[in-house]
Amino acid sequence: MGESKISVLYIIDKKYLPNTLFFTHGTALRKMLYQMQSKGLHFPVIAKPDMGERGKAFYKLRDNEALKLYVEKYGHLDFIL
Repeated sequence: MGESKISVLYIIDKKYLPNTLFFTHGTALRKMLYQMQSKGLHFPVIAKPDMGERGKAFYKLRDNEALKLYVEKYGHLDFIL
């Protein structure tokens, strides 16, 4: 609790990790969609804050609109897809 999830993921062997993207707060939606496309990450995706607690702000996003709404609500946080 209170620890960066992405920093923990960086120490795990990549062969065991799911396709993951990290976004700092304030990242533009179009940049997120571009990076998703570039990395082959498709909806639905799971979004969760990098520093979270017990599932707070953890959501399954089904499409671009859901990602847009997530960013509007939680875009002040760094998060992982």
